Amino acid sequence: MQRSCLAFLACSLMLSLVKRKGGWLSINLLRRNKNFPMNSIYFIPASQIENTGDLLINKVAVQAIQKYGELIIVDNQTDRWFIDEVKLTNDRQLSEVNQMSLNRHILGRLIKSLFRKDRIYVVFPPGHTARQGKDMAKIVIQRNKRLTLFKTFGVRIVRLGFSIGPFDQANLDAEAARSRLCYFYGLRDKGSLDTAIRGKFKNPQLFPDLAWNYEPSIAIPPIQDDSYIVLSFRSNVYGKEYDEAYFKPYVDRLKMILTALVFRKFRIVISYQVKYDREASFILKRALENDFEVQLIDKKLLLDEAAQIYSKAKFVISNRLHVLLFALQCHTASFPLIDPIGNKKIYHIWEDNKMSDAILDINATPEENTAIIQKGVDDENSILKPFIRACKENRKITEELLERVFR
Repeated sequence: MQRSCLAFLACSLMLSLVKRKGGWLSINLLRRNKNFPMNSIYFIPASQIENTGDLLINKVAVQAIQKYGELIIVDNQTDRWFIDEVKLTNDRQLSEVNQMSLNRHILGRLIKSLFRKDRIYVVFPPGHTARQGKDMAKIVIQRNKRLTLFKTFGVRIVRLGFSIGPFDQANLDAEAARSRLCYFYGLRDKGSLDTAIRGKFKNPQLFPDLAWNYEPSIAIPPIQDDSYIVLSFRSNVYGKEYDEAYFKPYVDRLKMILTALVFRKFRIVISYQVKYDREASFILKRALENDFEVQLIDKKLLLDEAAQIYSKAKFVISNRLHVLLFALQCHTASFPLIDPIGNKKIYHIWEDNKMSDAILDINATPEENTAIIQKGVDDENSILKPFIRACKENRKITEELLERVFR
């Protein structure tokens, strides 16, 4: 009796919300043949669009899930150019259906689906989630209330191909509560999975980073220009501001590594995929230009631009995950220069995929790091073969998991 009353009240709430702003029209636009259960998949793209790596994995996410149903891209919180980059020709956008918010639109869909076999999915963007502070925890808790209503009426909430942490306790608890609302909660590295297990998340699972599935638009194999190497570095741990304390050790270590005689023949190209790495790129250029021929590409690279630059380089050194994976997809050796403790995301993904021989530990000696690079330069297959194997395995895992989630 109590459950029936709850359902009646919730339906009344949904009706009152959807009747506004042309809600019934939006429902009818998505009406389907009643004889066939269908998936409606609402994909929420990244709202922070300053990182080309996020563009890459959002684009792959759309490509990967669109075959499992009608894909509707939620486009009311993301810039138009980003939407245009990630969507495919047949993808619909929420603004084309109606001008309601996602919440009201889905509530309307739920009313129409009460006595049908349609399945509704809400897919959150891939990437990284880290939060600190009580205010952030309160925001998550408030949003969880909306997701609780969705789940109660059968919406399948999906997160895939992302990493988590660090969290303070309040935010760890809030994220654990969110995991209990998810139909699938897929983390891209074992370090994040360990965090989730310790935080008592509900059924966290491994799901590969979506960059493993990216295929850059380049000639394969490209004509390589052995005269230059690419450096691309983040300017801080998190946030938008340049952090000298964080970045200076990378500058110092790079100078020592590159001063080795064998690398003096290479021209250095400095580029950035993230808007907030621009200042760090100029600082790195000034630190190296007295000893090397240095070129700075002063613009945030988009996907095709990055593919052309990486594909022709001799090798790439970076502490950005999607610079490193992108370069490898372009058949160019890449070396993560990282602090394994401070950059657990990259460390764990390389460890998980048996690619850790290419890691340059910032705490190691310049001689040790130089030897790793020299081995990779002399035998490029020592870097590319483990990646190709890992890429094949991760694509297979991705396909199997998506089949399980959306079938």
